[in-house]
Amino acid sequence: MLNKHNLDVAKFASKEESRYTMNAILVTPHETVATDGHRLVRVSLPKREDFPSRNGFEALETWTPFLLPVKTAQNVAKAIPQRQTIPALEMVGIGKPQGEDETTCELVVTDLEEWRTFAVRKLTGTFPKWSQVIPQGEFAFEITVDASYLAEMAAAASKFTDAPTSSLTIRFRADHCDKAIRMDARRSDGQTWVGVLMPVRDAVPLADLDTVPAPQPETVPQPEAESKEAHNDDLAAE
Repeated sequence: MLNKHNLDVAKFASKEESRYTMNAILVTPHETVATDGHRLVRVSLPKREDFPSRNGFEALETWTPFLLPVKTAQNVAKAIPQRQTIPALEMVGIGKPQGEDETTCELVVTDLEEWRTFAVRKLTGTFPKWSQVIPQGEFAFEITVDASYLAEMAAAASKFTDAPTSSLTIRFRADHCDKAIRMDARRSDGQTWVGVLMPVRDAVPLADLDTVPAPQPETVPQPEAESKEAHNDDLAAE
């Protein structure tokens, strides 16, 4: 099952129509992934809950990885009931594949009073080898910062610089890994911007939290013939 955080990765998907496999999010039994070629975000699946059954619908525990169109992901995310006392009601149930070629499936959300079913045509193609992009192995050091502070400072640097890519340089000193990090931005006229952000004290090491699993196959099964228009076929919610 998925939750809102799994679908929110859609904002990091590519908006270039020519890269249609990146105009979607990868949904596997372990995580959801999205990338635009510059950024990549992976969110692991939440702890499984007992999703309600109705009229023969049973949420799958596992499935073949597939590509979910961004528009569908966004529509489903908006439909997820909020502030429910039953955790399963803040989840999205994934139904079994349908059709002769099994290229469609159902995504279901409910608050037990209303049921919303999204008929989804899965996109076909090969998603980028995302697991090879995420750094693995031992790291020299790690620094944990307040994400909201970092976002505010990065936004300030972005407004300051007049570089085409809104570049921000983040500097670390290996001998001061428990100290402040420095951020630098520069304008074409030579004016500079320097930001300093202190690390979060007593942060839980990432090694004790969720870890990225071993690389999983990212090739999505492809029907023998399908037009590019079919790649963008996204059925509306029922």
